Amino acid sequence: MRIRVHLANMENEVMQAILQSADGLTDEEIEQVTGLKHQTATARRRGLVIYGLVRDSGRTRRLSTGRRGIVWTWTGAAGEKPAR
Repeated sequence: MRIRVHLANMENEVMQAILQSADGLTDEEIEQVTGLKHQTATARRRGLVIYGLVRDSGRTRRLSTGRRGIVWTWTGAAGEKPAR
């Protein structure tokens, strides 16, 4: 089943990147996959959190800075995850 929620283009781009990832993405990875600037990518991801479509997975991964970043995953709120 496809997600039937209409999202703004950039939010859709971020959502698709997260859906296509094997185990979620950090904000830094979202930026790399989508090509969006940091402020844009995090704002669009935050919108998806507010909509209840994306959540903090409870896991972190090391970022290029050496710090650890939250891994964001799909909540399943809008239906089943599409097959890859």
